Amino acid sequence: MTSRHERLYVAHTTANLVSVVDTETQETLSTIEVGASPFRVVASQDGTRAYVTSMGAGRLTVLDTATDAVVATVQVGERPLGVSALPDGSRVYVANQGSGTVSVINTATHAVVATIAVQDEPNGLTVARDGSRVYVANDGSDSVSVICPATDTVVATIPVVDTPYTLATTPDGTRGYVAGFDAGTVAVLDLVAHEQCGLIRLGSGPSGVVISPDGTRAYVSQFAANAVAVLELPAERVLTVIPVGRGPLGAAISPDGARLYVPSFNEGTVSVIDAASGAVTGVLPVSRPMSVAVVAPPSSG
Repeated sequence: MTSRHERLYVAHTTANLVSVVDTETQETLSTIEVGASPFRVVASQDGTRAYVTSMGAGRLTVLDTATDAVVATVQVGERPLGVSALPDGSRVYVANQGSGTVSVINTATHAVVATIAVQDEPNGLTVARDGSRVYVANDGSDSVSVICPATDTVVATIPVVDTPYTLATTPDGTRGYVAGFDAGTVAVLDLVAHEQCGLIRLGSGPSGVVISPDGTRAYVSQFAANAVAVLELPAERVLTVIPVGRGPLGAAISPDGARLYVPSFNEGTVSVIDAASGAVTGVLPVSRPMSVAVVAPPSSG
C-alpha cells in the first residue's frame, strides 16, 4: 500500500516484525515479519529499500519500500546490530556484535562478498555521505573502526570514550559524533586526522545521534533523561533539550531535514519533532519501537 505521506519503518524487537506507519494519518499500512529480535532499520539514500538487522536470527532482511515485500534475507554474523548502505546502493554494511566483524553485502546478488574483522562488540555503523568511508562504533573496545569501501579494509582505529553506542558524520565528512552511552558524553572525532578532538558532556545515557542534512544541527537521544539534546554545529554547544517519551533509542530525520522522529521504547511511542522550532508536533502510538527509518512519499511525477 503506497502512502502519499512520509512513512516510518518501525522495528519492534519484542514482536519480531517491522510495521509501516503513515505519519500523517497514523495508519499502519503494513506489518512485515523479519526474524527474531529486529534491532535497527535504515532506508537507502534513494528510499527504495529498507534494511533490517535481526540480532536473534543473525540476518539482514531487505524490504522493497514500494510494495513492502521482503526482497531477500541474508545470513550475516552473530547479533547483527548497526547497518548502513553506500550512497549508490551497491553494498550494505552490517556490524555483527557477537562476531566482532562487519559483513559486506552486494545488493545486486544479496550475497556476502566480504567479512571484515573490527574490534570487540561492534554496534553502531554509518557510511560517510560521499561513500568514501564506513565508521563502526565498537562498544566492547571503546573505539571506532574506519573502513575503506574501495578495499573493504580497516584503515584506522580511533580510541574514544566509554561504550560508543552509535555515531554520525557531518555532510562534509570532517567530523564525527559518537554517543557514549555509559560515559554520558558525545565524543567529537576529527575524521581527517583520525583522532578524538573534543568531548560534549550530556549525561543520561546518549543512545543515538543524527545530523541534519545541512550539517548545522546534531540531535542526541538521551535514554535516561527522556529527552533529545539539540547541538549547534560546528560550535558543538547545546541549544535546547526537547522532552520526549520514556526511553528514547536513537532517531531518524526526514530526507528534507524538516522533521525528526524519535522512538521511545519504554513508552511505545514515536515523537514527531519540527526541526525548525524544536516543538513536538505529534506522538505516534507504536508498540515497543527499537528503531525507526523514514521514507519520503513517492514522486507524483
